[in-house]
Amino acid sequence: MCKHGGMLIIPTYINKDDEGNTSGFAGSVGKAGADFKRQFTVDSYRQFFLDAGYPNIKVLLADGRIPCAVAMMSKAVR
Repeated sequence: MCKHGGMLIIPTYINKDDEGNTSGFAGSVGKAGADFKRQFTVDSYRQFFLDAGYPNIKVLLADGRIPCAVAMMSKAVR
């Protein structure tokens, strides 16, 4: 739930590389028992929200050993 003019921020780990292969991080923690329901590249994460009907999406990448993408969207003011 988001008020008009509010912003929704949704982070996720980026667990695929630019070619769509599972990253070393995701592979390692998967062997340790972690279960990722979805695996994303930055582009596929953005597309996930576009396909769900959220056209005003901005995705930023916090790069590092375990990259994290942050999706931000705002609800239009009526």
